[in-house]
Amino acid sequence: MTSNKIRVLVVDDSDYSRHVLCRVLADHGLEVVGSTPDWQEALAIYEKKKPDVVTFDLIMPNGGGVEGIKELLTRDPRARVVVISAVRTGPEMEAAKSLGIFAYVSKPVRWEELGEALTKASA
Repeated sequence: MTSNKIRVLVVDDSDYSRHVLCRVLADHGLEVVGSTPDWQEALAIYEKKKPDVVTFDLIMPNGGGVEGIKELLTRDPRARVVVISAVRTGPEMEAAKSLGIFAYVSKPVRWEELGEALTKASA
């Protein structure tokens, strides 16, 4: 029997944000296949686990989320990315949108918005 759970990889440099997001996802019946503060590690996890959706923070060290999203979508153009960030405007957001992110959810996260974005992204 196969699971119909949405499989999610969480990428955020904040330990607190990652922990809370992973907990919320699990509490709502989603499967967290990995979480990391580093976008380069996220690429390796993605290759191994092939999640349905990857959540990415935008502002991160080592090039940030935009660079990670760009590299992920270069490697797998079918990857589904949902940005979760406090950044609402500016060059990072414009860059992420131009890359073809699936959705944007602003921090602080409301489950209704996040759940809808993840469900649509995984369809």
